[in-house]
Amino acid sequence: GVNSDFQILWPDNAEKRSLAFTTSEGVYVINFNGKIHSSFPISIKSGISSNLLVTDYDNNGKYRLIFCDNKGILNNYTADGKTTDGWLKPSLSQKGQCNVFYNPLNGNDYIVVSFKSGEVCVFDRKGKFVFSTDKIQNNKGFNPLFGDKSSKAWLAFSPDGELIEIKPDGETAIISEKSYGENVLFNLQEGSIYVVSEGNLII
Repeated sequence: GVNSDFQILWPDNAEKRSLAFTTSEGVYVINFNGKIHSSFPISIKSGISSNLLVTDYDNNGKYRLIFCDNKGILNNYTADGKTTDGWLKPSLSQKGQCNVFYNPLNGNDYIVVSFKSGEVCVFDRKGKFVFSTDKIQNNKGFNPLFGDKSSKAWLAFSPDGELIEIKPDGETAIISEKSYGENVLFNLQEGSIYVVSEGNLII
């Protein structure tokens, strides 16, 4: 079947505007009249184990299609259906269902892979391993790290529910020793952290 990870490519170009999505064993890019782009689908025989992340690092329309497969490999393809030049195809520390996120920080681009086990692995834009940790909450399948290109560190929650910051070298520091709970759902919007803990919304 078709996964629910539809993402629009070139949204401001009516002629080029397309839709990217995955099935259990392939990646597709189709235009809005239903025609499949040449070089697609990309067949992944082992199967796809994550969402499809579509990112445009430099806002120049050169999209990257990033996903994990059931062999435990983090894949990166261009919108032309080719393996991205220079991508290291890193092996992940574990196999199975996971989520992939784009987490820019301090002017650099990072790809984050989050597993249900709680482990989070961080790679740079070429697929070079940066660090991994199991000392943060996985945010119920949503992005477990929050920051932006101007931030020096990501925000996250420790297993005990403390608000912490994590630098790209993996160094952590506690920001708030107050515990928000061991099973929180959180999001960062316009400088405010929204936390749902034990049925309560905390801002």
